[in-house]
Amino acid sequence: MDDLQGDFGASGETMQDMSPPGICEGYLMKRRKWPLKGWHKRYFVLEKGILRYSKNQYDSSKGKLNGSMDVSLAVMSVNRKARRIDLDTGDSLYHIKAKNHDLYYIWVTKLSAHRMYKRNEAAHVHNSLLQALSHSRKVLQGNGAMQDVVSYEY
Repeated sequence: MDDLQGDFGASGETMQDMSPPGICEGYLMKRRKWPLKGWHKRYFVLEKGILRYSKNQYDSSKGKLNGSMDVSLAVMSVNRKARRIDLDTGDSLYHIKAKNHDLYYIWVTKLSAHRMYKRNEAAHVHNSLLQALSHSRKVLQGNGAMQDVVSYEY
């Protein structure tokens, strides 16, 4: 398992505390269509819901990326027998494969955790905005500033 390094938190981690899941990084195989059709070894880093990949670890450490994807926007399908994970955002499609079942399980688990984190983060921002707007409206109503505003309830 020397192809994978990561910060694997305790199994009791919850998304409610809004702390991002641990970073997951290592080599996976990525399918290419053209010009060099087939499976190619690439270095992947999953951090705060963003999956990035480079040709190798050195390129990744220097910030040279071949691609990146927000995993919360992707449809994820898995094939356990083939150890394959497909991520489709509509704009891009990644077919990635782990070299063994242990790595496959780790990546599926981490991808799922990061997808949930990003979705909860977006929901938290949305709820905070709604609360702020609701609070502002109540303050304005209390000051009489909204007397001329027509309110529609749906």
